[in-house]
Amino acid sequence: MKVKFDVTKPLTYKQRFKKWSNSRFQDYKQQRLSAWLPFYNGVIVFPTFFLLSLCTITLGVCQLYISAQVQELEIYYTDCYPTAIGNKTCAQTLADNPSSTGCTCLIPFALSVPFAANVYVYYALNNYYQSLQNYIYSENPDQLNGDLTPQHLCNAETASLYNAFSYKVTDGQEVPIVPCGAIGNSLFNDTIDILDAGSGGLPVPLLYTGISWPTDQQKFNNPPGLSLNIAYENYTNPPFWGSKNIWQLDPNNPDNNGLKNEALIVWYRTAAFPHFRKLYARVDHKNSTLYYNSLPKGNYILKIGYNYPVTSFKGVKSVVISNTSWIGGKNSFLGFAYISTGTIGVNHKYSIFYGPDIDYKSCFG
Repeated sequence: MKVKFDVTKPLTYKQRFKKWSNSRFQDYKQQRLSAWLPFYNGVIVFPTFFLLSLCTITLGVCQLYISAQVQELEIYYTDCYPTAIGNKTCAQTLADNPSSTGCTCLIPFALSVPFAANVYVYYALNNYYQSLQNYIYSENPDQLNGDLTPQHLCNAETASLYNAFSYKVTDGQEVPIVPCGAIGNSLFNDTIDILDAGSGGLPVPLLYTGISWPTDQQKFNNPPGLSLNIAYENYTNPPFWGSKNIWQLDPNNPDNNGLKNEALIVWYRTAAFPHFRKLYARVDHKNSTLYYNSLPKGNYILKIGYNYPVTSFKGVKSVVISNTSWIGGKNSFLGFAYISTGTIGVNHKYSIFYGPDIDYKSCFG
């Protein structure tokens, strides 16, 4: 459709815009829009890939250097011995009597240099597969979000595979479990404390909040408007939890209990590999003069409340004390991956020019 304009009068802004838009729309419909089509040849491609390979190697070296600055200490305690006199490890005691409690290990360790703030405490598990599909789906998102309607049980797949973790028979009646499923039932329940031997065995102050992702916290909620012991009075805890109720996960912080407990939230972020670590606590630097800038060098004692069995599947448990850099924790994998990729790229370009059976001049036309 053509637009007629009076040539005797100057065009208004609206008319000029309409004329311009009509012409551009015609170019679009007729596929006459201008475009830039690069021409690839050896002069462009080879230097570009060579520079990208060098940049990749540089990034890998920088990542390795930054990762090397992270301070880290790992302490294994799978076969630790209890403080009580005996010739059995806590793992053996727990295997002989799964319902036993109170096995405590004291493991001395030393820091030769201070660990700069912020210092984090992790627990690490080896040979533990959280990535199994049946395990990952063994939960109820509606229940974790605070909807405790009795009809909302674990999903159908979970109910058929992990029926023992949906209900628990109490006084002849089936009582729904919160949180239901295998993930909630297998919650890590060892307790970890760090005692400062240089300060008379006083515990290093730890914070058990601020350890989970904010996006994960939004998925977990307690029923609104009621105290937790009343909200969960018609429900029971998973079998593996023993006598601990869901409103008793953090006895020192009432706001960190129930389904909002951050240790529970961290556990529900399942790991992709069988060797993983999860954040347990943070050293409280702000409210302590002694630990304000760092975890000082000196002698310490790791106090473990041993409750989590791993020997049946040949698992290994450890505690990791570490700080972080601006790119995260200690991780050399990414740096080596960058360096390997860049090295392959450089060798490939080198072979193009200096390979015995390749005429590199033909690459440049």
